Order: sequence, then structure tokens, then C-alpha cells
Amino acid sequence: MTLLADVLDREGSPIDYARRRRVFGQRAEFIDPEHWAEIQEKSGHTHQAPSHVHHANRWIYQRLTGNPVRLMPVAPIRNPDDKPKKYPQFTFELNPFEVDELRRHYQKILSDESIAEPLSWEPNFPAEVSDPMKLPGVSLESIHHSKVHNAILTGALSASAVAKLLNTSAAHIRCIMDRHPLSRREVIENRNEKWRQLYLAGRSISDIGRMVGGGHPTIVRELQRMGVEIRSRAPKQQYQHLTQEVIHRYTRLEESLQGIADATGMCRATVRNILEREGVPRRRCGRRPM
Repeated sequence: MTLLADVLDREGSPIDYARRRRVFGQRAEFIDPEHWAEIQEKSGHTHQAPSHVHHANRWIYQRLTGNPVRLMPVAPIRNPDDKPKKYPQFTFELNPFEVDELRRHYQKILSDESIAEPLSWEPNFPAEVSDPMKLPGVSLESIHHSKVHNAILTGALSASAVAKLLNTSAAHIRCIMDRHPLSRREVIENRNEKWRQLYLAGRSISDIGRMVGGGHPTIVRELQRMGVEIRSRAPKQQYQHLTQEVIHRYTRLEESLQGIADATGMCRATVRNILEREGVPRRRCGRRPM
């Protein structure tokens, strides 16, 4: 760190981050939703959530100011589905085209402010210093980016999954992917096709998640996008003999879902699933007249 400080004192930096923070530090919007949607469409990410435009703004803010994204102001108009904690996964999934377009966009932002600076910069250490950044822990170069790409292309679709395979940290993998983005369109399409084939073969969403990977909402969304009709959830096998009792209690005795669940020993969600599977019309919520 002392060597790095000496280099900065001697040569300075071509990027004036103090000025950038004054100019951009209070901004929360750098790219509009329409422009980001156009970039996603051209890149093949046509089914990403609209709220991802907030992640795109975070990406630009972080690189313009050098600040961590937690210091970025909240957007005045924010999509309710925005989840800031999902930002690391967003950066992990960016493909080369999206990265190039975002870089081109924030280069224009700098030009509009008459700031003639490089987008990024690394200090040059003296040639006689063989390994100036040798610090405790795993070095960034200890894992070649091709190994990370191969792990992704063979089915590891998260930084944590890749990190587990390569015996490192998820932060290390995200840093490698930030420098060497990868287009995963083909591997994601292959995964989705596996989901479709397994579901049409009679497998449940839970089974598919365990076999191939993926969360329940994501699998359902992609299957629906591919035109697959989602089956109603079947009741648990051990409760099938209670189907008629559930219907009787709900339609004749007008008991609540929770009341039926308490009386039959099943959970409220299972009661609801049985009624939906049997096509029983649901009552309106609220207090019923005495």
C-alpha cells in the first residue's frame, strides 16, 4: 500500500474522482428505461425484469464516481420490484454486448460534462518491482477467466456455484466476470429447454429445481414464456383421502381455509391447493353476515 501511495504521489491519476463525485454523486438516473430495454433486446436478454434499469444505473454510478453502490441516492421514480441486494447477480449476468453499451453510454455522460478522462485506470509500477500487489489471500490472477467461463457454460449459473467449483469466493468470481463478461444466452436457452422437457415428461417444478437448478418462480415464468401450460399443484398424497371432507367443510359448513387446516391437520396452502385442483369456486374474503 505504501508503494501504491508513492506511485500516486509521484504520477497522480488521470481520473479526478473528487470532481466526478461533485458532478455525479447526487444523481440516481443515468440511463432511461427505454434505452436500457433496447440494449437488453439487442443482447437477447428480452425477459429481464423492468426494475433492472435501476441496476444499470448502479453499474454506471459505481464506475463514474468510484463510490460503492450503497452511497447512491434513491431514484425519484423507483420500480416497486427493485431489489438492491440483487445487484451483484445483475453484474454477474451482464454479457459483453451489454457491458460495451453501458461503457459507451457513460463515456457519453463524461463527454457531455466536458470531462476528457479514461473510463478506468490502473497504476504502472516500476519495472524492478516484480509483484507489487502481492497481498495475503487469493490473487485475482490465480484463476484464469476461461475456467470461470467453462464452469458457467457447463451449468453453474451463479457466482456462488462457480466459486464452490473453483474453491474461491463469490466476490472473486464476480470480479473476474466484471473484467471478462460472458454471453450465456445459449446455456440459459439449453437450461430452459431441459426445464420444458422435464415438465412435459411429468416432473414437478420442485423436482426440476433439484435436478437442473433454478427457483420455483423463475422456472414457472420461463415455462409460461415458452407456451407451456402450468399444471395445478396436486395435493400431498397423504391428504388425498380428505379431499371430499375439505370440499364439504368449505362449501357446506363454510369454514375458513385456516379452520379446515386446523381440523384436518394440513397446512392452509394445501387446503387451498385441493380446492383449486377440484375447481371449487373461492368465496370472497372478509367477514360473512351472521
